[in-house]
Amino acid sequence: MAIYKKGKNYLIDYYFEGRRVRECAGPNRQLAVELHHMRKTEITEKKFFPQRLKEKILFRDMSKMYYELHSLVNNLFSSE
Repeated sequence: MAIYKKGKNYLIDYYFEGRRVRECAGPNRQLAVELHHMRKTEITEKKFFPQRLKEKILFRDMSKMYYELHSLVNNLFSSE
């Protein structure tokens, strides 16, 4: 777990369920320290549920969604 600066912004780095998570905290170091502490507390208290880690989509579902939204509309794979 760490706080570091990249460009003008501070980033926080921590692990959740064996996965590395990195977040941008903005240009204020004190805010980054507070956010890092808050995330560690949330993980310890089992209150941290990031949506992006919970939501997984299979390739077949994504390809079907792409086909319905883009290919049919634009007639990319139309046999007509």
